[in-house]
Amino acid sequence: MEGLINNFDVIIVNPKNNGNIGPACGAMKTIGFTSLSIAGEENIIDNESKTMAVHAFDMLENAKNFRSLEEAVKGSSLIAGIITVI
Repeated sequence: MEGLINNFDVIIVNPKNNGNIGPACGAMKTIGFTSLSIAGEENIIDNESKTMAVHAFDMLENAKNFRSLEEAVKGSSLIAGIITVI
């Protein structure tokens, strides 16, 4: 299962609240996901998101930033989505 989880990339698109990115990193780390991408016009990782990441700060530090969702999913073979506001 671990090898399978390493093939997933969680993508957050245009987050509304920077502080919610940190807890998302925590949830990802608990599940075992290791790759986070953030798609949006600007880099929204700030002190609030870093503070909220707590023990998942490494996930936030290693996040990949893309200007659009299209760029973030380029090269993916399967895409699944959940719509939520974070």
